[in-house]
Amino acid sequence: TVSNDNDDFFEMYVRGVGVGPVSFSFDKTKLEFGLVQPGDSKDLEVNFINEVSSGFDLELVLSIPSSDFTILGEVTSLTIPAGQSEIITVRYTPTISSSSKSLKVIHNSSIITSPASIALSGIMDISSEIISDITKGWDEFEDSNYSESRKSFINAMNQARVSSIYDTIYDKAMHGLGWSLLFERGTNDYALASYNNFLSCANNNFLPMNSYYDVLAGAAISGVLALEKTSTTFIISAASSVLTEYPNYQFTHKASVNYKHVRMSKIQAHYYIGEYTNAAAEMDILDPTNAPHPNDPVELLTAIQNLSGSL
Repeated sequence: TVSNDNDDFFEMYVRGVGVGPVSFSFDKTKLEFGLVQPGDSKDLEVNFINEVSSGFDLELVLSIPSSDFTILGEVTSLTIPAGQSEIITVRYTPTISSSSKSLKVIHNSSIITSPASIALSGIMDISSEIISDITKGWDEFEDSNYSESRKSFINAMNQARVSSIYDTIYDKAMHGLGWSLLFERGTNDYALASYNNFLSCANNNFLPMNSYYDVLAGAAISGVLALEKTSTTFIISAASSVLTEYPNYQFTHKASVNYKHVRMSKIQAHYYIGEYTNAAAEMDILDPTNAPHPNDPVELLTAIQNLSGSL
């Protein structure tokens, strides 16, 4: 309503079409670069889309903290008309073991929280270095240098801890550590420490089958050396699995460890929980010359001790 000097009033109607706010999206909320070799780079793209319904251009300001991630072309801002899109490329060039940063996206949309962010993650691929330490550990083990072997396996495990992507390699090193601890006998609780490493490997189930049976053999052999703190059920089950699959089992990295030690572990576990008949039956298999073995606990124990001392 407007008025003139004569205090007369006139009405005027105004019509118009409203303009919608900026509405946009981007096709990725995180960029996972995975493993990248030192000295190499990997590129991934993000597409920013200004929706057709937007009433204005989309204005973006992009930034990444100083790190192993960069935006190609040093793009720091974009202006995208409604109904159009723009792609940027983020490059990862690893200089440290693992990196996690965010691409910050400041924008002019009133209906989306600003700034938005896109998670960036990458891992320097040190698989070859870890595997080299594991190989070194086994070489030292086979040379009976158990102390150095233990150090090599621990070093491999420490390197593999940086990411779950190395879980299988980590367990390969942990498997080796179990055997090194068992043979080094460097602490009072060496057997339990060895057993716990084997148990973790068995529970994780990341290892190939040939290594898996070596793990079970190790668990059985180390477990009976710490029976008060280990599981006789698991020891018996582990030994049975090895002997069923490989009746003439021989440890891959030390031929002197074989099916006889695995079966003796099973015998000792049966005896420990009072299953004398089962222990005697296993003794008959391991020592057929002196079969049948007695069920009497005292006589059976003597037979077990005599045989175990000769293995």
